[in-house]
Amino acid sequence: MSTNITKKPAAAVGVATGSPPKAGREEFLNLGALFDGHIAREFGDHDVNATMETMVPEPYVHCVPIMTGGVGGLGVRKFYSEHFINQIPKDAKVTPISRTVGKDQVVDEFVLSFTHDTQWIICCRGCLPPANMWKSHTSS
Repeated sequence: MSTNITKKPAAAVGVATGSPPKAGREEFLNLGALFDGHIAREFGDHDVNATMETMVPEPYVHCVPIMTGGVGGLGVRKFYSEHFINQIPKDAKVTPISRTVGKDQVVDEFVLSFTHDTQWIICCRGCLPPANMWKSHTSS
């Protein structure tokens, strides 16, 4: 039996400046730093364009808690701009717990704390209306 599983190697990940993907060990070693830049643009800057620049040209985003996201550059941009980044509460804080960096992925466990003052789908699981309450969620 044969399976054809396509994996995205770390060498296919571009740098945050939007330059073309690089091949080599340096990218693998910098995968954690690249992801930190992505999180900073997403949660700190709330900037869709800057966040998209940290990703490959045809990314996918899968938000496990609510089983939604986007596929491809246009799909991810639409998801980020309409449902995710523009709804992140301004006081959202990401507190790292642990990180595992593999050859082609980063898995973070973190506590996400914020005031529930927007209808942010990712953490409110079902689009609950804002309650102006401080919340903390652990995610991985």
